[in-house]
Amino acid sequence: MWQSKLITLINATLLLVSLAAAATWVTWSYSPNAVNQFDTYIITRYTAHYLTKLNAAKDQLKRSPQEGIALVQSLADDISKSVKLDRLDPVKRESFKVIVQHYRGVGESRLEMKWAKKWTEFDPQDLEAQLAYALAFYASKGEKQSGLTPLIKLYSRAPNIEMIQWPLFMVALRHVAIGPIDSDPVDSGPVDSDPMALETTALDIIDALLNRNIGSDSNVNWEVFWDTDQGFQPNNSKKIIPYKGDHNTLSSSLSLPKGTQRIRIDPPPNKAWTLKTIRMEYVFTHHTLENDLLVANTPLSEITLQLNDLERKKDSLRILKGSDPYFFFTTPSDLKNEGAQVSLQMEVERTYSGEIIQFFESSEYHSLLAKLKIKNSRHLISQLAALQRKVSES
Repeated sequence: MWQSKLITLINATLLLVSLAAAATWVTWSYSPNAVNQFDTYIITRYTAHYLTKLNAAKDQLKRSPQEGIALVQSLADDISKSVKLDRLDPVKRESFKVIVQHYRGVGESRLEMKWAKKWTEFDPQDLEAQLAYALAFYASKGEKQSGLTPLIKLYSRAPNIEMIQWPLFMVALRHVAIGPIDSDPVDSGPVDSDPMALETTALDIIDALLNRNIGSDSNVNWEVFWDTDQGFQPNNSKKIIPYKGDHNTLSSSLSLPKGTQRIRIDPPPNKAWTLKTIRMEYVFTHHTLENDLLVANTPLSEITLQLNDLERKKDSLRILKGSDPYFFFTTPSDLKNEGAQVSLQMEVERTYSGEIIQFFESSEYHSLLAKLKIKNSRHLISQLAALQRKVSES
């Protein structure tokens, strides 16, 4: 009797497995969109969980630094097995960044160094991580010239990146004006021990800032996100390198899926750029729509863009010091029922970051200038004055 029941149970189990397999095959074969939507849902839930934890930790960091930094570090430990370019890559990078900036702000150079090193180990090619490590190394050496070696080496590899230029310029200028702090004889090297090398470096950076143009570093990633009623998620995004045309115009194109409600565009971080015009062209099956998002003389109250780390200045958008600039806007209702091929065109000008502008308006600038006059550093003073004039006119 029991053998008969066992056989019946086995047959029923096999039947259920067969039906499940058949249903899976039918779904994969005839409803790929449903499969993709399910996959997107699972990935979104997975990444959103950690993004929510990170945002909550950052909010807590503002209220209670000690509790907040503990939460961010705990999150970084939770995702320690995440690797470069996987789904949690952005969360892990942002976690490292928040931690390093916190410890730099409170003067904990040992912990700043520890987490900056973890960041570079996660992605040795990340320039922002390398800069964080170089600044942490400099701080760990008591801001002596002997601690400048990683920062100078980084600058030699990427001399046209303002994110790297400006920190080195400020350090070099302070050392030249105030005088070198005693170097560490164990770590000092030729590039650190020559006081003239820092003045030459400062002059080289001033020259680069005076003569830069958009063409010198336009070949960088922007990122476009689209929201299909799930918010802006990493899996609904595309990195683009816009084509540079005449008159500092940047152009690119991408496909947007049906149901796209909003678009978010992330310019490269830490760029001293100003967006003068932004035009979108949507090509549907039977018609085309054009949308000018930033038009001269449009009052700020009428602008349709939502901004982060960007500011409206006259008739343009200026990228601020923040490391996460982006703007987003609502798409035409036509996308509700149909996807579209989209062309993006922007006119971009090189401007100066808020950090540079603030420096030339600060008391520190006038203090350093007075010390340079005492040292009779005429050429450096002259070049500084030229840069100050250009910044004030921007």
